[in-house]
Amino acid sequence: MGQAQHAKWAISGKGELVRDPLSGDGARNQVSGVGAGAVQGRDFQGNTIHLHSGGAQTPRPRQLPRDVSCFTGRRRDMSALDSLLDESTSRSVTMIVSAIAGAAGVGKTALAVHWAHRVRDRFPDGDLYVNLQGYGPGRPLLPGDVLDGFLTALGTAPERIPREVESRAAMFRTLVDGRRMLIVLDNANSAEQVRPMLPGSRGPLVVITSRSRLAGLVARDDAFRVHLDLLAPDEASMLLGKIVGPDRIAAESEAAIRIAQFCAHLPLALRITAEYLAAHPRRPLAELAQTLAGEDNRLDVLAAGDDETTAVRNVFSWSYRALRPELARTFRLSGLHAGPDMSIDAIAALTGTGTVATRRLVDGVAAVHLIEEPADGRYRFHDLLRVYAGERAIADESGAARKEAVERVLLWYLHATSAARTVLTVGRPRTPLMLPSEFGLPPASAPVFTGHREALAWCDAELANIEAAIGQAAEEGRDDVACWLPVVLQPYFQRRNPFRAWVATHTAGLDAARSVNDAQAEAELNRGIGGAYYYQGRFEESYEHQRRALDGYRALGWDGEIILVNLGSVCAALERYDESFVHLREALGLSRRTGHRNAEGFALQSMGATCQRLNRFEESVPYCRDAAEVFRETGDRFGFGIALARLAYAFLRQRKMPESIDCLRQALGNSRDIGDHPGEAWLLETLGTATYEIGQKESALENWRDALRLYERLLDNDGAARVRTQLSGPAVPLTTPLPRL
Repeated sequence: MGQAQHAKWAISGKGELVRDPLSGDGARNQVSGVGAGAVQGRDFQGNTIHLHSGGAQTPRPRQLPRDVSCFTGRRRDMSALDSLLDESTSRSVTMIVSAIAGAAGVGKTALAVHWAHRVRDRFPDGDLYVNLQGYGPGRPLLPGDVLDGFLTALGTAPERIPREVESRAAMFRTLVDGRRMLIVLDNANSAEQVRPMLPGSRGPLVVITSRSRLAGLVARDDAFRVHLDLLAPDEASMLLGKIVGPDRIAAESEAAIRIAQFCAHLPLALRITAEYLAAHPRRPLAELAQTLAGEDNRLDVLAAGDDETTAVRNVFSWSYRALRPELARTFRLSGLHAGPDMSIDAIAALTGTGTVATRRLVDGVAAVHLIEEPADGRYRFHDLLRVYAGERAIADESGAARKEAVERVLLWYLHATSAARTVLTVGRPRTPLMLPSEFGLPPASAPVFTGHREALAWCDAELANIEAAIGQAAEEGRDDVACWLPVVLQPYFQRRNPFRAWVATHTAGLDAARSVNDAQAEAELNRGIGGAYYYQGRFEESYEHQRRALDGYRALGWDGEIILVNLGSVCAALERYDESFVHLREALGLSRRTGHRNAEGFALQSMGATCQRLNRFEESVPYCRDAAEVFRETGDRFGFGIALARLAYAFLRQRKMPESIDCLRQALGNSRDIGDHPGEAWLLETLGTATYEIGQKESALENWRDALRLYERLLDNDGAARVRTQLSGPAVPLTTPLPRL
C-alpha cells in the first residue's frame, strides 16, 4: 500500500520477535551509512544513534544530554548513587532503580545527568535518555512512545516495533537483558509512566527523576529513593562563587547569603542570578540583594499560595526585566511554542526574525540560563521557565501579537513539513495534493532538503513538535492548519510507521477537516489513516477508511487510482482476492488513461503480489516486470527495488535461477544505494538461496554471512535464525519467505 507495506510480527513468551512467514520487511529502515563498519540514524526525539561494527554489530546508543557546567555540592547524594551503582553489580536483584524526588528547580535533572556522565564508562553497552515531560503545560510522554524511541535507538527497524505497549515492553526487556546500560528517565509524573521501561534482569541501571516520591516503585519494583533537598547555605554560596568568582563572594558574604535566600537555595535560580552578576562585575552584591528584596511589590502576576513557581518567580521577574528588549521578546515569544523543544528556525518563525539574528538572540537568552541547549541546535525551557515565559507573553504582548506569532510558527511547520513531503514523494505525486492558497508562500526560514535521509532526519526530530502544533492549531481556531499538517506528513509516516502518532494526528485532523468542511483534506486523511490501520493489521478498519477516501476523491472529481490500489491491497490481505483484482484492474486502467505513472507502478506491483499470495508465480512475472519498468522511468527507486524483489522471487519459485539471480543483484545494488537495509538483508539471503541451488556454494555462504550480519544488526531474530540454519548446512531449499507485501 503506497510505498511500503507492513509485515506482521508477534512477541513470543520470551519477548523475542517472531515473523509471519508470509509477511515481509515493510518500510525502509532509518539508519544510514556513515563509513565502513558503522551506521548512524536518529530516534524519535532526534538523538543520534551509532551502530558500531564488530560481532553482531549491536547498537550502543549514547543519548545523555550535555553535562552540567559548574556543578556544585551534592556530595552526599552523589555518594548514595555511587553506592547504589556498586550494589547493582554485586546483588542478585531484578533491577536497581534510583528514584530522585524533589521540588521543581531543585536540581534533579542536573544531579542525574552529572552523575551519569561521571560513571558513563562503567556502562559499555550505552546509555538511553528521555525527558518524560511529566510536569509542564504539554502532554506527558506515553510509555508506548518512549519504548518506540528506545527500541529504535537499540537498532529495531520501525516496522518491527509491536503495536501493543506490553509487547514493546517485552521486546525492550529482551534487548537490554544482561547488557550494562544506563537508562535515565527524566521528569516522570507517576510509577505507571515509567514501569514499562524497567528492565527485568541484572545489567541495566535505571535512574528516574521526578517531583513525585514514586512510592509504588519502591514498594513493588525494588527501587531505592534518593530524596533531593535544597542546597545547603554553603553549597549555595559555593555555586555562586564558581560562576561569579570566590573572591567577590567572600568580599560581600552577607549579601551573598541574602541573595541565596532570595533564590530559595534553588540551583536554577542561583545560576540565573550568578550569570547576571558575572556579566556585571562592577555591580555590588548588596545592591542586587536590595533589588531582589523589593521584587514582591513589583510583580505583574500574583502567585497563588500553592503555585510551584512562587519560590523563584521573583528571580525570574528580575532577570527578565534585566534583559535587553530584543532578548526579552525572544524569551517570551518562545514560551508560546507548544512542543517539547525548538529549533532556531522555529524560534525565528515565532519572533518573525531572520535566522542569523535569531541565533544570536537565543544564544543571549541561553547565556543567562533562561533557556537551555541540551543538543546542538535544539533548545528547551525548564518547566518553570516555560510557565513564566508564557506568563510574560500574556502580560507584555497584545492578543493580536501573540496570535500572529503562533500563526507564524504553525505555518512554518506546515511549509517545512510540505518541503519534506516533496523530497520523500518520488516521481509524480500519488495524490493531487495542493495546499490551500491562504497558507501563502514558504517563509524564508523554511528548510530546504537535499535528499531523503535529510528529510527523514528532520521529521524524526520534529515529530513531537508537529503533533503538538496540530493540537495548538485546533485550540487557536486554525483548523485548516490542523487538518493539513498530518496530510503533508503522510510520506514520513509511511516510511517510519510511528503508529500512535500516525493515528492520533490523523484522527485530530479529521475532526478539524470536518469542522471547516475541507473535503480534500478529509479524503486525504481517510486515505492516510486507512494506511496506518493496514500496516497494523486492522484490515476491516482500513477498508472502511479507504472506501470513504475513494468516495471523497470522486466527489471532488478525481479518479482516485491510488485509493483503488490501496483497496486492492486491503482486499488481498482479507483474502477477498476476486474483489482485490477488480480494484487493481480498475486502478491500472485509470492510471494508464490519466498518465499517473506511479499509481500504475503500484497497481502492477500489487497485482503481482496478489498473484504470489495465491502461488500463481508465473502469472505474477509480467506484472512485476512492468512495475519495475514504470518505477525505473519515474525514478522511484524504492518502488523499483520492491518490484525487482517480487520479480526475483517469482523466478526463484519457478526455479528459473539465472533470471532470479540477475534481478536479485540489480535489486541489491539499488537497496545499497538508497540505504534500504531490511531490503538488502532479504536480497542477500535470497541470493544465497539462489546461488546455492545452482551449485555456487562459496558464493552462497558469503551472501548468507553478509545477510546474517545485517539481520543481527537490525535485530531481526527470525531472519537471522533462518540464515544460521542455512549456514549450518542447507537441508530445505527455497525457505526464503515472500518479499515485503
